[in-house]
Amino acid sequence: MIEPFISPNWHVVILHFPLGLLGMGVILEWISLFWPRSAIRTGGRWMILLGALLAIPAVTLGAYAFREVVAPQTSIDSRWREVVRHSPWSDVQWHYMIRHVWYESIGTAVAVVTAMIWLAGSDNVRRKLYWPGLIVMTAALVLMVVGAWYSGESVYRYGTAVAAAQPHAGPLEVSQPQEDRQHEPDSSATAPADTTVEPSELSAAAEEAPQGDTHEHAGHEHPTWVRRFIPPVQLHLLMVGLTLSFAMAAIGLSIRRWSQDYGPLPASRIPPQPPRVTQPVVQEFAEGPAQPIAPAPPVIAPPTMLLPIFPARFWLTSLILAAITAVGGLWMTGDWRLTALLEPVRNRDLDWMNDRLFWHVVFGVTIVLCTLLLAIITRVSRRAKFFTLLFIFLVVIAAVLQLWIGMLMLYDSPHGPVTGFAA
Repeated sequence: MIEPFISPNWHVVILHFPLGLLGMGVILEWISLFWPRSAIRTGGRWMILLGALLAIPAVTLGAYAFREVVAPQTSIDSRWREVVRHSPWSDVQWHYMIRHVWYESIGTAVAVVTAMIWLAGSDNVRRKLYWPGLIVMTAALVLMVVGAWYSGESVYRYGTAVAAAQPHAGPLEVSQPQEDRQHEPDSSATAPADTTVEPSELSAAAEEAPQGDTHEHAGHEHPTWVRRFIPPVQLHLLMVGLTLSFAMAAIGLSIRRWSQDYGPLPASRIPPQPPRVTQPVVQEFAEGPAQPIAPAPPVIAPPTMLLPIFPARFWLTSLILAAITAVGGLWMTGDWRLTALLEPVRNRDLDWMNDRLFWHVVFGVTIVLCTLLLAIITRVSRRAKFFTLLFIFLVVIAAVLQLWIGMLMLYDSPHGPVTGFAA
């Protein structure tokens, strides 16, 4: 097993960015109520937007982190019921981690939807929804902070996903109070996710599951040091979160541009005009010719267009990230043959209706094609609302189904029914 460079996973690194950005942004937004014209409000709103969008990859990596540490000794091909049965966690650890998952998931969903409504709304909509949006975003931040508290308690109080120090490993010995020993979790619960275990300790379900290429034993042709710094599964899930973040931003900008095209600037956005100087009337005198009148200063016409918005650039970025996500998925399986993706359709012995990997590929290709078409449509046409909304609907449905299939593959093996966990 390859020792990862960041232990136990990337989730412990990226989670600080959305919490820090969103928390500071909400605080600055409340402070800016006393100074509404201050530039601090602009910075705070950028923090809120970035924090909400970065919470998506934090959640996708968190899904992998939960599966990695809940039962490190089980294979990725194990069914969820076997994973739970072989998990060394205590009831308290399960309680804290389940609360963490629920609070963070709900808080992230509320923050992302609120940021999307603000990003897509016109200036009039933003003014009407300012106070409800600020209160809801603050509530989302509170939910995320509560979820972070549960995870912190689980890690630092009960040693979840923390490697236990070996006794007498160093020259300094610290005695442990008896009351702390009573709450000390099982050493197997604190073992890192990559701990090497004997074959006899593996679950029976892992031995009976279909033996496909997994991230532990596939892709041996790649140097081990590459996988140490860039684990394929975590790269795949990170790219999934970033793709969704840019796609959400592209959806918001695509809708907002419809309210801004060819519209005049509001009165508050029109720059002040220089005062017009009234030229004095010059009279002619008999003793000499009249003095020439100086030309009046040019009058600058107020602008009639808002700042341009380019959603096509965000759709193109989403397309690139989706392509990297697909490459990460192929690297994770270790099978670079594109023809193997259609094996469930060509092989009559395989039930493609119950093959999660097949549908994972189908929905992934759908997302790539929809983002490509949206990048083209929003680039060549500003008012193609019907086709833009049509493909936005398709990409949202495909993304939701893709996340569902991905969760089934991550927690309940790549093969099985697509309607739920295997019985």
